[in-house]
Amino acid sequence: MPEPPTGFSKLRMALGDEESLQLDAIDLLQSGGYEASPANVERLVPLLVQARREAASDVEHARVGEYEKITDLSKIPARSTPALDFVAAFEEYAAKGGLKGGPAGRTACRWRPKVKEFCDFVRHRDLKRIRTSDGYDWVDHLIAKKIPRDSIRKVWIAALSATAGFMVERRKLDQNPFLGIRVRDEDASENAEREKEQKEPPRKGFAPQEAKKILTATLVAPSGRCSAPCSPIARR
Repeated sequence: MPEPPTGFSKLRMALGDEESLQLDAIDLLQSGGYEASPANVERLVPLLVQARREAASDVEHARVGEYEKITDLSKIPARSTPALDFVAAFEEYAAKGGLKGGPAGRTACRWRPKVKEFCDFVRHRDLKRIRTSDGYDWVDHLIAKKIPRDSIRKVWIAALSATAGFMVERRKLDQNPFLGIRVRDEDASENAEREKEQKEPPRKGFAPQEAKKILTATLVAPSGRCSAPCSPIARR
């Protein structure tokens, strides 16, 4: 294990020029889901300097074996604001994601409460903390409330998945936790039929036998009902 830094290496941990501190502050704000406004950057820079000094102090304690003096990071309180606010993410999706009608359209008005109700169900609004298991718990909850399963698929889960998918597209979320969630019907035969529909895309064009039958029919001699001679080109 490498030794803790000393000398100039240690000094660089605690110090930094104003520009680099501001850039680090902007990066921290953006990665945490906060607005990197000048006011927020100005508030964060002194805290960043203090944190670096404390980190350098911890390194020195570790170097001399005074481990009991190192800051106990387990006592840091949990984050109180969401890293990626689900409700705000939906509004961004409604405004920029091509949702029919935009933020004031019928789809947005129908989906918006569904996102809020899901957040109330999981008791937080941080999209980055959502797991696929949360989605299935939500599905089970809705089924228990007698919500039609088709509505769960096309409205309740669709609203969540579309929002999360847009955040993935914008590189604000690593993966869509609702992607691939399946709401099974009570009737097993309906599940099998639905799976078949999902696996078999709509057929385009004709099968070889159908094409042969159609082309052969164009070569059949015209009936006597034709009022004028038909040329081979016309029959084709």
